[in-house]
Order: sequence, then structure tokens, then C-alpha cells
Amino acid sequence: MFVPRGYGLFKRNAGMSIVNWNMQENTDRAVSSVLEVSEGDRQLRISELRGWEAISERLLSGKLEQAWEELLEKDSVAGFYQTPLWSISWYRHFHNEFEPLLLLAEESGMLIGLAALAIDKPVGRILFAGDPMADYRDFVCADGRQGELVAAFLLKIMAIGNGSVFVLGQTQPHSETTRAAEEWANRTRGIWAIRWAHPCWRFRIGSSEEIDSQFKMRKTIRQAVSYYKRHGGISLLRVRGAQEWEEMKSVYFQQECLRRAFAERSTTFEDSRKQALHEDLFKSGAQEIHFSVLRVGEKLVSFMFCFAFRGVLYYGTPSFDPTESKHSPGLLHILEVIRQCSHEGISEIDLTIGSASFKQRLGNHCVMLPSLYIYGSPWAYRKARARQIVAGIIKRVMAQFGESGEHSRGRWSKLAEYWEECRRQPARQLVKRWLDTLLTVFIERRWEHVYIVSNECACSGPDSPKKVNLVTKTMQLADYLTLPEEKKPELPRLVQAAVRRIEKGHVLHTVLVDGQLVSHGWSCQSAQAPVAGDLGPVEGGEGSVWLYDFKSIGPPMAIDECEGFLEVVRGLKHRLDGAQGRLYLIIQSKKDDPELTSRLAHLGFSPFRTSRRVIILGLRVIS
Repeated sequence: MFVPRGYGLFKRNAGMSIVNWNMQENTDRAVSSVLEVSEGDRQLRISELRGWEAISERLLSGKLEQAWEELLEKDSVAGFYQTPLWSISWYRHFHNEFEPLLLLAEESGMLIGLAALAIDKPVGRILFAGDPMADYRDFVCADGRQGELVAAFLLKIMAIGNGSVFVLGQTQPHSETTRAAEEWANRTRGIWAIRWAHPCWRFRIGSSEEIDSQFKMRKTIRQAVSYYKRHGGISLLRVRGAQEWEEMKSVYFQQECLRRAFAERSTTFEDSRKQALHEDLFKSGAQEIHFSVLRVGEKLVSFMFCFAFRGVLYYGTPSFDPTESKHSPGLLHILEVIRQCSHEGISEIDLTIGSASFKQRLGNHCVMLPSLYIYGSPWAYRKARARQIVAGIIKRVMAQFGESGEHSRGRWSKLAEYWEECRRQPARQLVKRWLDTLLTVFIERRWEHVYIVSNECACSGPDSPKKVNLVTKTMQLADYLTLPEEKKPELPRLVQAAVRRIEKGHVLHTVLVDGQLVSHGWSCQSAQAPVAGDLGPVEGGEGSVWLYDFKSIGPPMAIDECEGFLEVVRGLKHRLDGAQGRLYLIIQSKKDDPELTSRLAHLGFSPFRTSRRVIILGLRVIS
């Protein structure tokens, strides 16, 4: 085996090979450069294609894609995320932010290695195509040639990236590339490497009888199946046609955003580029694309966008209706997919890395996926090494207290998000926020007003005519996704609160203007108010409907000034026409507002009950 040498920073044993470095500018601005490494009669040529224009031009002939597919057959550990279908589709939609970079290794005119990379334009760091959406990030190398190819690829990568950190992995557990990269780093001056390993649960598929017997033993699964049987039954649909995709894609994208918000994670599917990427992958018609939906009656409760490659189904981008979360629709969906895969030649489900507890409960074996962080700066290496040591100590301490890695990571991520939120706020606003929080520890005031809506309620204000572009909706959780950008940090809290209330049978009311959420509130039908007052439960009688927690999305304002408020009241009154129950309005605030009571009285809202709560040093005073 020979190791390429070049760039004085990386030299250790000179004279082992001859390096010829050429760089030239193409007419389309993309850079094409060549690294030639030779030893004896053997000559390895590493060429570079940089920029989407250069790559797309090479793809027109079809030869590059064909050679790429042929190379995949020579790499026994290659997966879906190393295919041209994934890499080129990702390049197409993300090349404005990530400059495509293809490294091609050829010997005697034959492609024997390929690295599908990209340059993160804002920071100049090199990463794999699809990062961080790709669960596996590895070079494509002909079997038996990994050592020399990895060394040549890394030599170019560290030179192009000016020594910035490069992450190889996660890779398949039996891939040779991380081992070869670590050996290269150990013998190359000015290069440091840190190895990590990540657990990955997988499910090896047996017979359908074994699958049924394994999962029917679990109480939560039996309960969920019984619940859904009473609500129309479960059915799995493999989506293949373009028309089905068009009908379902918006629901899929919305569910994925809501699912991530519910889990307090970033809603990446709000990025139109990611939506377009998945649409292109589906419309390619490739046999690797596996998109399915779980129905309960006619309701779409869960989606799975997966990839099948070499008899393995890779768990891709799932989604489920958060309001169904307590019935585990995502888990039931995976079980149905496993049953289907047992008849389609799929031998294993790769649940990919991640700390979700269901993966450990579902998988029947676990493998460790290696990754290697390669540094060209001693300070960056030492900082990362110290972080690795601290992380290990924290993990061991948490384990002593019986806290799982999933929970501890959740705590640290919340602290990090809070710190970022504090950094974004002006100092004066931040101090005021902390003082307000501190004052509530010593003294808290809260007013609760209950109004009864008379039959003669005007339901329209003289100074607030209905807007033509104003729309009111009910039970549309996805409307929260239209929040203005400055309110996006509140999305997880809103979704979590909405799920809890919907599970209790309450109804969400949303008001949109020009397609953007401007106000929202809740209603429920019961004999008692959903919010217990300080003077005891508020009784309204059988069939009563309570409208509560109605507020604007923007700056705080009085309820009668909230856009769409009277439209919601009109809709609830229409629903109660001919019924015995009455409509009540509950307003909770930190101060009394007699003017608001007067304005509401003119609109037909009569005071029904008022209570005030004052807490001083933990002692409650009620008047």
C-alpha cells in the first residue's frame, strides 16, 4: 500500500510517492483540480468537481452516474446515502448554501473511489452531501482499496478546508474507512483525530409469526391496537402514485413539523428545500423510496419516508399526529411496516442512530457505528478532547442517579436553548423579565371574570368590521405553523398545551388573516367551567359551552380587540341555537379592567362571576 504525501504541513516520510498538483479555473467558475499519486507503475488520479454547474454538466452525458452506480457494486458496505440518487438530489436543492464538491479517484481510467462532499459556504467547512440529514456519511471505495483512497481523499479535504475539522461517519460498523483514516491521522504531522461510537438499534426480520408473537406480548401495543379497532381499525398504505403523493404531502410535512415541535426540536420541514428534496426523491420513481401512511378509518395518523437498499430498510423521516401520541401511532406504523417488509425481501430494519427510547424497545440487536473527527488545528483538537472528557464524566454521573442519556441530553438542550434565547434579548428587556419572575415569588395577582353571552349578543363591533381575508377554523393544529418568525420560539409550548387540551376533549379555535395566525382560543362543553375559580367551581348547567384563553398572537390586547374574536363567538352561538346550554366567556388577567367590562356589556356579554387571587409570600388572600 502507498500513502500520498504533499503539502509540507502533512509530510513525514518524504519520497514515498510523487505528487503532482494542478489547479485551473473552468469557464463556469467551478474549480477543477487534479492530484496525481504514483508509485512504480501504479498511478492514482484524484480529480475534483466543484460547483453545481460543473457537476450537472458532467451528469448530462450519463457517464458519471453510470460509473458511480458501478462503483457502488464494488463497495460491499455502501448504503443509500452514498448513492447518486440521494447526493445529486441534495445538491440540486441545497447548492446555494452548500457548494457541491465531488472527489473522483481513477486508476487506468476506471473509477475506484468517490467522495460526495459539500463546502458549507458561511464557514468554509467540508462535510458530506446531505449532512446532517444523512444518517451514514462515508466514502465510496472499491473493496480492498480503502487505505490508499481514504488517505488521498483526506489529503485533499484538509487542504481545501484549510485544516478545519472534518467528520467521517457515522459509518457502517464493518466499514474500513474510519480505521484507515485514523491510521493516516496518526502518521501525518499536524493532524489529530478523535474517535466516537454511537449505538444503533436494528430489527432483524424473521417470519410473520415470530413478529406477531414478539409484539403481542407488549401491553401498550395491545392497548393501542384495541383502541384503534374501536375507531375504524388500522390499515397500512404504501404510497406509490403521484396523485396519492399530491393528496398527502402537505399533511405529511405539517405532521412532521408538529411532531418535532411537540418534542421541542427544530421544525426542519418548514424549509421549502427539504420539502422539495423529498418530493424529488419520491417522484424519481426509484425502487429505493419507501413511503407509507398509517390510517385509522379515514384519518391519516402517521407517515414514514424510508429508503430500501440491499435488503435493508433505513428508517428515514417519520411523522405522526401529535394529538394521537398517547396511542403510539408511530410505533404501530413501524410494526405494520415490519410485517409488510417480511413479504418484500427486506431482511432488516435499520432504526438509525438516535436516543428515542422506542428504538431500544423495538430493536432486537444493537451495533456501534464509528465516526472520526479529524482536526488540522491543535487548539480545536484539545478543545474537542476536553469536551469529550467532560461529556463522559457527565454521562457517568447521570447514570449513577439513574437518569438515561435521552433525559440528560434533553435537559442540556433546554438549557442551551434558554441561553440562546437570553442572548438574543436586549439587556433591559432581559432584566425586566427576570425581575417580573422574581416578583411573582413574593406577590402574585390574578383576576378571573366569567361572562354569560346573552341571546341578544351583537357579535359585531361598530369599529371592527369583518375583514375579507379573515378566516376562522376549528381543530386545525397546523395553523400554529403559520406563526410569525418572532413568535416561532413559542411553537413547542403552544403545541404541547394544545395536545393536552385536545386529549381532554377541548376544541381549538384559530383565526388567520392572509394565511397567518393572528389569534387563538379554546372552548369546551361541560356543566362546569374548565378553569376552577378561587371561589370554587363555576357551574353553568348541562350543555354549557365555555370559551376561554382567547388571545392575540401579537402584542397583548383586550379580548374584544383580538381579530376574529366575535366571529368565533358567533360560530359558537350558532352551534348552540335550539340547545339548552348557554355560552360563557372566561377571561383571566393580572389586572382588573372596568373599561373592558363596559365594552363587553355593550356587545351583550353580561358579568356572571368575578374572583381575585392575591398571593403574598405563599399566603393566599381572596376577595
